[in-house]
Amino acid sequence: SLMSVEALDCVGASVGGTSTYTHSAGTVGMSLTTAVTTNCSLSVQEEKVQALARALMCIMYALITAFALAGNGVVCYVVLAYPRMRTVIKVFIVNLVVGDILMALFCIPFTFVTNFVTHHWVFGYPMCVAVGYCEAISVMVNAYALIAISMDRYMAIMYPFESQLSGLQTRLIIGIVWAVALVTPMLSALKLNLIAHPDCPGVWQHCSEDWSAAPELEGYYSCGLLLLQYLLPLLVLVVTYARIAVTVWGKEILEEKQHQRDGVWNNRNEWSACFLTRSLLHVTRTMHPKNAISLT
Repeated sequence: SLMSVEALDCVGASVGGTSTYTHSAGTVGMSLTTAVTTNCSLSVQEEKVQALARALMCIMYALITAFALAGNGVVCYVVLAYPRMRTVIKVFIVNLVVGDILMALFCIPFTFVTNFVTHHWVFGYPMCVAVGYCEAISVMVNAYALIAISMDRYMAIMYPFESQLSGLQTRLIIGIVWAVALVTPMLSALKLNLIAHPDCPGVWQHCSEDWSAAPELEGYYSCGLLLLQYLLPLLVLVVTYARIAVTVWGKEILEEKQHQRDGVWNNRNEWSACFLTRSLLHVTRTMHPKNAISLT
């Protein structure tokens, strides 16, 4: 039987995914000691599994960041180093690359540290605003650059004899893309703040948008962002590439039918020529049987 417990106080503070407990003086029976030992053993095993998972995630995040920076850096170097590569479409692609580099620099590392290492934001308020703002800019730049690329391909295929975009027009489009991408998430960046955890106000805090002063504005702003960064680009991409696909496939079908008609016409011409020659030879043989050429 369990002996009486005079006092047992367990205070747990979970920091970084680990738990520490402080026990006050007391008398605990053997059964309770065994249970505590079993729980400690399970806790050690869980910590080992969590440590292994964190190590694997660290390797994956590091590889993703390295490949993203290396691959996109090579694309930027090739386009900027070789003037022949500076076509309109490749300049637009460079903007996509810059957006991906921003994502690799400001999203992946800070997300990994916050979610898998510290479990709360430890980089301070200025970095909270900078990271959140750069993440939003990278998404916006990618969305608007895709719109520019789709429109450029649409004009090139639908109106092939029209003049292409000039250097000035290309720079103007890029300026508009970046201006809209910088302005659109600005309100979201202004609302970013360090929000303290209610249980550990001096220890835990996370970087998040604080709309407590204007909760009704959050819904309208979220709908506007959804429209600008997802629905509008998706609509433009679907319409332009659908028109391109219909035009290209339609031309291929027309060319195939034209080839078929040309083949039928050639066969008819060959048959007509052969029939005419045979008829002339037949008439000649009938009129001059001794001098005619034999058809057999």
